Amino acid sequence: MIQHESTISFTPDLFSSAGIIKASVLQYVFQEIGGEHAGANGMGITEMVSEGLMWAVTKVKYRLYGQLQPNTDYRLVTYPRPKRGMLYQRDYQIFDKDGKHLADGISQWCIMDFVSRKIVRTAKDFVGEFYTVPILPEGFERFRPTELTPAGTYVITESDLDGNNHTNNCRYADMVEVALPMGTGNDFSITFSKETRLGDTVELFTSPAADGKIIVSGMVAGQNVFSALV
Repeated sequence: MIQHESTISFTPDLFSSAGIIKASVLQYVFQEIGGEHAGANGMGITEMVSEGLMWAVTKVKYRLYGQLQPNTDYRLVTYPRPKRGMLYQRDYQIFDKDGKHLADGISQWCIMDFVSRKIVRTAKDFVGEFYTVPILPEGFERFRPTELTPAGTYVITESDLDGNNHTNNCRYADMVEVALPMGTGNDFSITFSKETRLGDTVELFTSPAADGKIIVSGMVAGQNVFSALV
């Protein structure tokens, strides 16, 4: 079975005032373990850039089933799925030292040309037996804001950029927390629609959603760059 795992822990500053792990932190550990696994299979950042390619995440979702604690070791496991067309999905699970299941996550990726930033089709994929049981069977929700209530701004700085010289996907979760200072809770889903660059000012908006949830959207020059369901 194709999988990769590592041990993770979190310092106290990575939690909200309500004691819930920040969404950007979970996105970061998902990103890091996925990058480790891809690198071990010849598809890491260095290898991709040398071929004029880059990974780009299009969607991330997770659900917490228990409270993660600071300064505690957890087991993070990731399972890649076979690609569908030009899209790749990767699943994640977090367990405590006793094997208690605390979180599930999924992410969707594509491969882009490093210069043009256009999606490209390649034969790249992991080789072996894939885990076939869906981690979150319902997949990614579709959601769209029905109204836009201003909720602040976020300016892209050099510290927000990643190895591909575009805004790291984790930073968008930080933008969500600018719009929602109370934090993001146990269910989080985000869709990325347009790349942002150094110096861009992202205007943030909130909109009510079903079941008491909130949609946070980010826009640059009137164009949507991300939407998150919290």
